[in-house]
Amino acid sequence: RALRIAPDDARTWAVYADYLIQLRRTDEAVWAMNHAARLSPDDAMLAYNLGLVALDLKDPDRAMQFARKAYSSGIDLPGLRSRLQSEGKWRDGP
Repeated sequence: RALRIAPDDARTWAVYADYLIQLRRTDEAVWAMNHAARLSPDDAMLAYNLGLVALDLKDPDRAMQFARKAYSSGIDLPGLRSRLQSEGKWRDGP
């Protein structure tokens, strides 16, 4: 319903991607994640959240791309970095 009301809202697509992961609809979740990133490529908070989505999709390399964008834009939340560290993917100075 939210997608019909605000089809150009990147955050709505990000939430939808997370929902699709829970339903195990991985291909659709990947598409929704990438669509959200295209809609709002400069949104640091969105990049942070999409990094978490990418990790849920078992794509740590894509998560690292989102993390670089988020942390270089000043996001200071530790969750994404911690999850990437536990995956052995975090490199200092994203």
